[in-house]
Amino acid sequence: MYLSFIILFTAFAFLALALPAISDVPWANVTISASPDRRYLYQTKTGRPFFWIADTNWELFHKLNKTDVDIYLSDRAAKGFNVIQAVVLSKYNVTTIPNFYGHLAIDNANVTQPNLQYFEHVDWIVTRAAEYGILICFVPTWGRYVNWGWYGTTGYKLFNEDTAEWFGRFLGNRYPGIPKMMGGDSNGFWANNVPQARAAWREDPESDPKSHLGPIEDTRSIWAAMMRGFIEEEAKMGYDAFVTFQPTSPWIADPPTPLPYGHNYINGSLGSLSMDAVQSGHESPDPMGVDSAFTVLRPWDSRKNYENIIQMRNEFSGPVMDVENHYEGAHDSFNTSKRQLQQMTY
Repeated sequence: MYLSFIILFTAFAFLALALPAISDVPWANVTISASPDRRYLYQTKTGRPFFWIADTNWELFHKLNKTDVDIYLSDRAAKGFNVIQAVVLSKYNVTTIPNFYGHLAIDNANVTQPNLQYFEHVDWIVTRAAEYGILICFVPTWGRYVNWGWYGTTGYKLFNEDTAEWFGRFLGNRYPGIPKMMGGDSNGFWANNVPQARAAWREDPESDPKSHLGPIEDTRSIWAAMMRGFIEEEAKMGYDAFVTFQPTSPWIADPPTPLPYGHNYINGSLGSLSMDAVQSGHESPDPMGVDSAFTVLRPWDSRKNYENIIQMRNEFSGPVMDVENHYEGAHDSFNTSKRQLQQMTY
């Protein structure tokens, strides 16, 4: 492992030669910082308070061409959005599915071999967004590549601690000052077959729900290694890395795991987040519904995300955010046979 780590960092040093100096970073005027002992965000250069008004365009880097991106950014700027949350390593198979221009994000299914043509498109988007006064918030990777996420046994992992730190250093060096939102719709404790376990239980609802669930893996150290990469590389260029964590809803409740708040996954010796986060999600639990007996998983009630905010404020000293609440116009659990939900954020 020691030898492989040396090889990874040698490769990183080679890539870093082509990266811009901090004076050349065109998004410097839109970067933000978090007060660790207060509740607010502020613009790094001016110190003015910053109110995070974000749109989630997870596939911004992966599916859109430059014309589409420009139309989209112009529209969002006109509507008052100042943050766009977008995924660097898409939830769609990044080893085989390229971006609009035919470029894979990584070569040879290896996160330590980023395809610079793909990242040149990312560069252009981040820069263009800043010209509109919009800050791009990176979701560095969808959670499926760390802990299988919602793909379960049909997915695969790309990250361990070494490769996570390498990738964190790559992003931190290339994109200092860009917020990094880890998690990618996944939790620090997860099993490799969650969707398959639920499907198997639905086939046999008299069975013990836990009997279908695979071993629960603790992947917090992988995320912490990635964060270490962000922090150390950005510090070299004068930035305090802005890092948060986007969990999923629901969480594994039987056997019990920590509630899915970012601060429950990154804390203590693993480090600390700039901003705490939760995903209140997209459903209203139905105590009479068939899935209520699948005790392995428990979701938040997306109509009551104020309860999540209150709990985070009680447990985290800095800013807190619901970074994925129920999408406007979407139905309960995205099921069109169910009613639409009114998101209580408003």
